[in-house]
Amino acid sequence: MRRATVWILAGTMILSVGSCSKGGGEPEAGAQAGAAAGTAMEPAVSAHAGNDLTWETSWDRAMERAREENKPVVVDFYADWCVWCKTLDSTTYKDPRVVEMLTSKAIPLKIDVDHGGRALARQHRVSGLPTILIVAPDGRELGRIPGYLPASDFLAEIQKHLG
Repeated sequence: MRRATVWILAGTMILSVGSCSKGGGEPEAGAQAGAAAGTAMEPAVSAHAGNDLTWETSWDRAMERAREENKPVVVDFYADWCVWCKTLDSTTYKDPRVVEMLTSKAIPLKIDVDHGGRALARQHRVSGLPTILIVAPDGRELGRIPGYLPASDFLAEIQKHLG
């Protein structure tokens, strides 16, 4: 009986990690039903915090700032259950070079797909988490990073779009 319990727990862990990886997968179902009816301008509020970056949590506010400051928006689509999203927060977004790049050249925005951000994720064809989009002040997508990248790789990729 004990061995069967261990195998069940191990299988559950593998499924959980597999749904959130470096490369993709569909965002987990179970978000608020009303989120599917939203638009790109719907606010996506999140209590996500804990790193050195100051993140916007509203699409509207981030786009407004982007137009005012003439900077692109770097949108991090994430979920609290996503292991690679947490790794991105605890490693890449803690790197001083990444913090400097994002604060000086972009408007950082976090969208929680399970708490108000599912419609935005669908609209922007987000198929796995984390997904980072680089969006111009006029709303055009400039680029995307599908999945986790360590700080050096993240910087190399994001610099292609931020300059």
